Amino acid sequence: MIMIYFAPVPLILPFVLLLGLKQTGLRASLISALVAFLVAALIIGDLDQIVQTNADAMRRAIGISFGVLTVLFPGLLLYKFQSVTGNLEKIVHLLTSLIGSKELQVVTLVIGVSPFLEAISGFGVSVLLVAPLLVALGFTNLKAGILVLLSQISVPLGALGSAR
Repeated sequence: MIMIYFAPVPLILPFVLLLGLKQTGLRASLISALVAFLVAALIIGDLDQIVQTNADAMRRAIGISFGVLTVLFPGLLLYKFQSVTGNLEKIVHLLTSLIGSKELQVVTLVIGVSPFLEAISGFGVSVLLVAPLLVALGFTNLKAGILVLLSQISVPLGALGSAR
């Protein structure tokens, strides 16, 4: 019976900390993880089992994080490289010279380029690469973010670049 009251606490707490108390993501996640551990100790009671389960979950999380970072980090490096060398502006100039209409530029990037990049790389790399192009074309950060996230809808789950 006690589980009904305490089990949802670790699920609700991050939202309360982030949205209600305006805590940082790191602080909210650490506090939520500690509360989840304490709730598990209260409900299960077997501390050895809880520690073993948490250690196993941490090992899996580190493995998954490494896999995601091996895809995201090169995408972030490519974006930084484009920005520092000025190639981002060259890509935008090429896009505007080839496609005059702003609407067609958006369609090309959002329906063509972004899903293609996402399908071959995965993990949202297309967001890292296409959003700056949309901002450079004159869209606000919010509009560019919305457009590039809408482009994620058309991508099937999974990616060729990270397939096993």
